[in-house]
This record gives sequence, C-alpha cells and structure tokens, in this order.
Amino acid sequence: MEMTTEMIGTEGEEEEVFLEVALEGAPLFANSSYGKILVELKNPDLGYVVLSLLVAMIWAVYIILFNARIQGRILTTVLRRFVKSGDLSIGSFSLSVLSGQIMFRNVVYVTEDYSLRIVDGILKFRYWLPYVKRQLSEDMSHCDHRVWLELNGPELHIYNRSQLYSRIEKLFGIEPQIVGASGKIAPTKLEEGEQEGSNATQARDMSFWQDWRDLIPVMKVDLHMARFVFGNRLVPSTLLLTTDKAECIYTTKPAACSLDHFMHVVTSKAENLRVILAPSPKYTGTSDEPPRYMGEGFVIMSSSVVQLYYYMDEPGLVPEHPQTMRLPNGDEVNASPPVWGLDIKCEKGTNLCYGPWADRQREQLFSFFYPQDYQTMPLPKLQVPGELRQVQQFDIRFSIQTDATIDILFSKEKETSAIHMNVQRGSYFDMTLPWHVGGDGYTTKISGQLMYVDASTSLQYRSLLEAESLDYSINVHYPRVWNHHQTWDMEFNGSKATYHFLYTHADFFKDLIDDWSSRTPPDLLHFVPYSWNFNLKLHEFELVTLANGYNWVDCSSQHQSNDLCIYEGYFSAHVAFCGDLLELKFTLPFVDFLPEIVTLKFIIIAETVDLSIYLPPSNTSRNVIVSLDQNAKLIDKEGRPRQEFNEGKWRKFCKYSAGWVDCWQVPEVNLKIGYAYHPVPPLGPSPQANVSTPEKEELLLSPIRAPHKKKSPMELIKKDVHKYTWVRVDNRGVFDRALKDNVVVNRRVIGRVLDISVLRVATGGISDHYLVERRVRMEEKRRSERRREVLIVNELYKKEKDCEYKASVRNVWNVVKESGEGSGRRMGIFQGGSYEVCQGSVRK
Repeated sequence: MEMTTEMIGTEGEEEEVFLEVALEGAPLFANSSYGKILVELKNPDLGYVVLSLLVAMIWAVYIILFNARIQGRILTTVLRRFVKSGDLSIGSFSLSVLSGQIMFRNVVYVTEDYSLRIVDGILKFRYWLPYVKRQLSEDMSHCDHRVWLELNGPELHIYNRSQLYSRIEKLFGIEPQIVGASGKIAPTKLEEGEQEGSNATQARDMSFWQDWRDLIPVMKVDLHMARFVFGNRLVPSTLLLTTDKAECIYTTKPAACSLDHFMHVVTSKAENLRVILAPSPKYTGTSDEPPRYMGEGFVIMSSSVVQLYYYMDEPGLVPEHPQTMRLPNGDEVNASPPVWGLDIKCEKGTNLCYGPWADRQREQLFSFFYPQDYQTMPLPKLQVPGELRQVQQFDIRFSIQTDATIDILFSKEKETSAIHMNVQRGSYFDMTLPWHVGGDGYTTKISGQLMYVDASTSLQYRSLLEAESLDYSINVHYPRVWNHHQTWDMEFNGSKATYHFLYTHADFFKDLIDDWSSRTPPDLLHFVPYSWNFNLKLHEFELVTLANGYNWVDCSSQHQSNDLCIYEGYFSAHVAFCGDLLELKFTLPFVDFLPEIVTLKFIIIAETVDLSIYLPPSNTSRNVIVSLDQNAKLIDKEGRPRQEFNEGKWRKFCKYSAGWVDCWQVPEVNLKIGYAYHPVPPLGPSPQANVSTPEKEELLLSPIRAPHKKKSPMELIKKDVHKYTWVRVDNRGVFDRALKDNVVVNRRVIGRVLDISVLRVATGGISDHYLVERRVRMEEKRRSERRREVLIVNELYKKEKDCEYKASVRNVWNVVKESGEGSGRRMGIFQGGSYEVCQGSVRK
C-alpha cells in the first residue's frame, strides 16, 4: 500500500498527518530530489544545454585532431591547380592570425628533377613591427627580422636535370625521350645566350625590390636535422650534406661597386656538418669499394661548427661612359664587376678526407649532372649601355680556424694506405670559377696555404714532411673547344720544411699515382691533350734520408720517433741536404695519343747547400768525423780561413747539438736531367684492360700446366682475416702481418687437403700467433680408427676452470719443489706437469 503525507495545521502550529492513499492529483515525490530531476528532464532548455555540450566536444576534437589535416587537404587541392609541374602534398596546415603563425606538417614536393620533404615547420610573420622606408643601398643587417621560418627534418634530393638532358638530345639529333618541367625541350646553349641577351636589354624595375626590402629587411631560417642529397641509382655513390642544426639569416648590404644596387647576404652557422659519399641504393653497375667506410659511407668532411657567408650583388646597368674607382692607396682602376661568392669557416673538430676513390666518385657525379655536350663555347656579346652588368666569376674560400686533420687515402689490392696531415689555424683554400668565356677560353684558379704541416704515412717509417707553411697555386686553362690543348700550372712553395725520404716512398707514391690515374683504356674519340707544369720551391729546407747498412731500418714500436733514434743513440745513420733555396721544375706533356716516347726534362736549382751526416755512437767512424769537424782548419783558394759551416743557418732536425756534422758545402747547384719515358698503355677492350697481370698470367699458363697440378689451399681466394697467421697492430690499426705458421703435409696425401684456414679466437689471447686449421679428407678404412681430440682454450676463462687450473699447477709445483732435483731438472718436470694439467682442463 502506498502512503503519502499531508501537512495540516492552523496559524501558529502545524501537524503532520499520514494518509493511507495518495491524494488525487498530487505528484509523486514532489519535494524529493528524484522528483526534482524528473521535473527538470521535462524542461526543454535542458536539451539545448546537452546538445551544445556535445557540439562543443565534437568541435574541440575536430579542432585538435582533424582541422589541420582537412585544411592541409584543401590547401593541397587549391595549390595543385596553380602548380603545374610536379606533385605537391601537405599533410596538415593551421593558421593563427593573432600570433602571426603558420604551422604545417608532412610537406612533400616531387618533380622530375628534385624532391623536397619537410617533416614539420613554423612560419612566423611579425606584422606588428613598424614599416620604415629606407634607401635601396642601405645596410639592413642591423634591423629586426620580421619573418622567421623553422623547419624540422628538411631533405632536398636532386637526382636529375631534365632540361639539360633534353638539350643534349636535341644537339645530338636523338629522338626526344626526356621532357622538361614545362613539357618542352630545353633550348640549346646558343639559344639561351640569345634569350639572356634579349632579357638583359630590359631595364629591371627596382621598386619591387625596395618595397620588399623595406617590409622584410631580415629573414631568419632555422633548420634541424637537414639533409641535402645529390645522386640517384645510375651513379655508384650519392653525395650527402647533413647537419644537426643550421641557423640562417638573410639580409642585404651595400654593393661592392656603386654601379650595382645592393648585395644579397646569407649568413649561416651549421653544427655537426658532414659531407658523405654513400653507396647509391639499387645501383646495379660495377662497384668500386672505398678505402674506408665511416658510418653511412666515406666521410669527406666533418666539422663540429661551420660558419657560412654567401654574398651576391644585385647588378645594375652598364653606364654610358666607363667609370673608375679610387683605391685606398690613391690608384684609379676600372669599376669592378658584380661580386658573387661563398666563404666557409670551419672551427673545432674539422677533419678532411680525400683520395683517388673520392675523386673518381666526384668525376662520375660531375659527369652525370654536368654532361659534356662537345660543343664550342660561344663568345659572349659585348655589353652596351643600358644592359645589366654581368658576373664574371664565383669565388669560394675555405678556411680553418682551429687545428684540423687531412687524410689522403688510397688502396692497392684492397690494402689501404694513407697520408695523414695535421695543420693548424690559418690554413685556407681559395677557388675561383670563371663565369665568363674569353677568346682563348677560361681559367680556373686554385690557391691556398697550409700552416705548420706535420705529414706522416701509413708505412712502418711514419715521418714524411714537416713545414712551417706550404703554399700552393694551381691554374687550369681550358680552351673553348673541348678537345684542344689544356694547361695545368702547379706551383708549391714551402718554408722551413723538413722532408724524410726512403726508397720505399717511391713505391708508395707510385701506388698513389696508379690509383689516381684513369683506369679506362685509351680512346681516341675521348682523347684530350694537356700538359702539367710543376714548380716546387723550398725556402730553408732539410732533405733527410737514412743511410744504414743493407738498407735496414728499425721501426719497432719503441723506436717510432726519429728524435729517439738520433738523440738517444739508436742504430740509425742519417744523411741530409740542407740549404736556403731548392727549386724543382719539370713538365709532363701528354699531348700525343699513345706516343712511343715521352721526353721529360727536370731542372733543379739550389743555393747554399750543405751535406750533413749523422752517425750513431755505435758507428766506428763517428769519433773520427766529429774530431775532423772540430779541429780541421779550412781555407779557400786564396788562403783565407773559411767561415764556419754552422753559422747563421736554419736547422730543425739536423741540429749541430745533436751530433750532426756538415761535411760538404756548395754556394749554388744547377742540375738538368733528361729522361726518355716509354709508356706501356693497356691493350685490348675494356674487359681485358681491367684484368690484372696475375690473372692474365693464370689465364695464359693454365692450358700448358700439368693436369694433376693443384693449387695450395692458401692460394685460394680468402679473406685476409682467415689468411694471415700473425699481425702487428698499434693505435691506428694493423700495420704489419705475415704468414709465419704453416702446415706440413706429405706429398702423397696433398690431394686430400680440402682447406687451410686461420682461427683468430682459438688461442684465447695467450699468443700473438693464430691457430692454423687444416681440413683433410680421410680414407674410409682409417676413418673409424682415428680419434679426434679437441682442446678448448676458452674454457680457462670460466671461473671454476681457472680456479681448478691454478690449484693443479700449485700442487705440481709443490711436488717438484720437494723432489730435491736440480733447478734445470725441476723446471723440465714442472713444464711437463703443467702441460698435462692444461690439457686436462681444456680437453673436450
């Protein structure tokens, strides 16, 4: 039964009455909380509140998760209508008007020539900065940046040049197969020159540049984990430029010449910059193994911090009358052309690595991206007043701000050799690339200087060159016709240099030249005549060589330093030529195709040359030579006493205080050497020319050899790690190895020898000789009679085995010690007992 209550009462008092049945028309739980909820649910405003909450939640989820992606899809669809070439895709895009930010993610732009990928980025436009009107030639570098762009994971991959390839197809009359970005074949070089000439006649309106520079005087760009890639699967190696972080700032400065408008300037600071030659994925051609892999590939350059400064003048118009410029010294010269260049400054942690292999990869990449068109270069037209001034050259300067290392790596028969150089602050490299062709062609200029060079080789005798400074200059002149004579002028100047020479260096540098020279057979269709002119000058020099009997040199680890060999009295006799000036001139003429004889001429000029010798204390003639040097009285032809040899002369290695003696002196030396070189070019087509001499000998002699003659197993092709039984290592790696351990086999059973290999880890580190394993095919009748016994040396590394072995050896020694035998007899008994204990511990 349901019960309800009702309040009944008069004024001043109330009485609660319980009813058995609810009053008719009275609501159930009218004053309870449940009743209130039921009443509010019937309120129509509550539905609107719930609906608005659901819409707000859905809108928040859409804004947070889907708005940027949908806007990216919409922006991609809109931009594809305007971008006709390539494929553009934007993963997400969002715009914040109040803060002036544009955020985007997963941007991909792919064309037939290059691709650009960006993981994410932010573009900020500081619209609240005031707009200030400035002069066109004013320096803007001190202004605040209005635009700031930050990119994470940008990657620019250049893998093709369709326009250039289509132009070559047109030149050679090949059926067009490559279509450029615009769908049309690129014009020829002559047509491009005509187009540039017609465009140059139109004066450029600079009002746009001035308004743009006033609005955005400085632009800042930050790159994180950036990669620049050059190459594709058609070349064996791909060039990579990677950096962890790069801060770039673009601005403008006054031009170098008053005839130009202003100068574009980009400054950048890159951290952990690396230049790498990595193997190209999916490359199917012949592979050329590098001398050394370092991470992703062959690292050409690596530096912790690199400062970049790129500049380019915005050219003005050619004046009606030639104008001159006054130099600070008062001289007047013609107005300089617009400048264009790049300065690279490497700071701490700079390492450079190059060599023949890297140069071959550079040549292949250059041939791919800049193929030869075999056309005569056209002469540029003379500029007339009103045309835009033209850039004449592109200047590159590479300087080192701290100590750095330079390695030149090359290989012969898969064995790597190296020249290692340490240079100090102040070293630089300059290169000028001409952008203008003259009547006789153009000239590429390279110059530089290495400060405090310390060079060594990978040979057992490390020392090679020490110099206070080494200047170099290379001028390469190219004619307008591709197969006309080229001239290479190379000049090297060294100051206070000490050069160590051994006869082994002749083979060492011969291997370097052989690896650097071309491996393709001579071809008349691609032959280009050229001449190399060398000029080497050394001021205050020392040429040191060893003069030990039987050409013996001690290169053990404790005698690595030549200073120790001299100053501590080891067995090294030295001979040195010292002087004030040494000049070497010679020319290598490669002007004829497959000549029978090449005549070479060498000219050597030296001034104030001394012949110094050093004899170790163990040499019997040392005291005689030293006594003659100290007590001899020398006079000239006229009877006047000669000046002492060692007065006022520069010496670093051949010091008189170390025991060196000057035994010969001449004021001037002129030496001319003539040499007739008979070149032996490789014969046959390319497959035959690439076959080495031992393989050719094997192919020629194998038909006439006895049929039962078999190769020794060690003559089979094996990796070096399983071939050599003894190696010597230092902190740079393996520098000596040999086949010292052998397996002796009876001649009648040599046919059953299957393989011989070297097990490097089987000795367990107790010997520097590796274990030699022989695999023999046994006869069936004897196979069951033979028992194989295996000794596992690595068992001694186990703790329980080690304790057991030490206790057993201690017991053997106690027994031997109490035996009362002589010392020699006791040692023999102890060795035998120890051997038995060792066999018992490591027997399987």
